[in-house]
Amino acid sequence: MNESLIYQLLKIIHHNGNIWELISDGYEFGQVSFFIDSLKENKYIFTAEDGKTKLTDSGIAYIAGFEANNKVEKYSEWILPRREMWHSPISDSYIYVPKK
Repeated sequence: MNESLIYQLLKIIHHNGNIWELISDGYEFGQVSFFIDSLKENKYIFTAEDGKTKLTDSGIAYIAGFEANNKVEKYSEWILPRREMWHSPISDSYIYVPKK
């Protein structure tokens, strides 16, 4: 599991997010479950008494360290990049006729 995947999983868990981004990237549910178990073994997350999965102090420190080392901008904390939302640029020879 690489650093960016650990970061992404920790952010998802911290904000109670959805793992469908990982599934659409080609991971399977079993793999995501294994990754989450690995995060528990490495003491980045724990299961609280109320049954919710939460970050430990070392998990929060990992997020902060990753953002500092990779120069994650402040807007990136609340905007997650989604590839399907981006449009590829049109070619120079494309003719665009606007609607009236």
